[in-house]
Amino acid sequence: MQAAIEKLLSQGITKVEVVDKNGSSLTKSEGFGGLPQSEIKTIVNDLEDPSKASAVIFLGRELID
Repeated sequence: MQAAIEKLLSQGITKVEVVDKNGSSLTKSEGFGGLPQSEIKTIVNDLEDPSKASAVIFLGRELID
């Protein structure tokens, strides 16, 4: 998942939201739109339990891990 995040960052994606299998947010963000780019690179490492992450939503597009 981290490699996928890096690839999308290189394509100009600037906001992200990580969700679990139920669609609940695993990131601390205010509504849809997610976190600023400066925080994205370490987002997976900062999750309480990274293994619970099932998808990353980038500006309305979903990437399944």
